[in-house]
Amino acid sequence: NLPNSYVKIPIVEMNDNNEDTKKITPYDTMEKFINLINVKFLNGCIYCYNNRFYESINDTRLSNFIIHYFRDDVSRKGNGRFVDEVIVLLKKEPRIVFDEDDISKQYVSFENGVLNLRDYCLYPSSHIYFTFYCVNANYLTTENPATPTFDAFLETVSQGDQCLIKRIWEMIGYILAGDTSAKVIFLLQGVSNSGKSVLTEVISKLLSKNAVITLDVHDLCTEFATAE
Repeated sequence: NLPNSYVKIPIVEMNDNNEDTKKITPYDTMEKFINLINVKFLNGCIYCYNNRFYESINDTRLSNFIIHYFRDDVSRKGNGRFVDEVIVLLKKEPRIVFDEDDISKQYVSFENGVLNLRDYCLYPSSHIYFTFYCVNANYLTTENPATPTFDAFLETVSQGDQCLIKRIWEMIGYILAGDTSAKVIFLLQGVSNSGKSVLTEVISKLLSKNAVITLDVHDLCTEFATAE
């Protein structure tokens, strides 16, 4: 699946009739890639902007991107090494490298725009905001929008404890926000059928798939658990 949402400019047929095949280099194709797609490199991973957020793209999908968008270049070279060399160059290109400090932690991507958590203004989605997931919902500017079904659920699972309800709302807000400066985790404890699984399922559905992972608590002790 290679939607046009990754492309920042229209794809135009290039006149290569007089181009010498031997002059096509991985660097040339890398330049075309950068000009066509908003791409970033962080902590060993390539991220491509999909019109809502920067999505992590593994090497297999990256190879598919290169072959799909630059098939002429690949066919002229006629070998798989060419694609691998383009990927290597992408990961070494200093123009697309950025670090943790560049992440837009004050912004949250929604389906209808990007929310600034400092002024609570909604801005049009753009590649200038370095967000890495999206909330699968529209941000409503209505003050205190009605949520009767979820309110009833919270009343039931909390047994009417308003302090607990407020804490659950704060937990949801913290999970959806990109700012993790509080450095906390949340543990849901209670008897069976008390709403824990339903609550975690609701939160999971709110986030794009790339932002959610399911791990057994014992897996957190392993060396690479969080990297999965």
